[in-house]
Amino acid sequence: MKKFANLYLAFVFIILYLPIFYLIGYAFNAGDDMNSFTGFSLSHFKTMFGDGRLMLILTQTFSWPFYQP
Repeated sequence: MKKFANLYLAFVFIILYLPIFYLIGYAFNAGDDMNSFTGFSLSHFKTMFGDGRLMLILTQTFSWPFYQP
């Protein structure tokens, strides 16, 4: 039973974390879609950090847990 529990736990962690690592990998993709990896690029991050609205959202997201009324 313990072996089955360990396999189940490993399966759950794979299901939870695989999409996260998939998105991290394709964040560095030079192409505009996620069909195939066409090369390494930081262009998506350049676009994100250049947009003031996204930076405001990112700042609010990370500062919200520290806000104390």
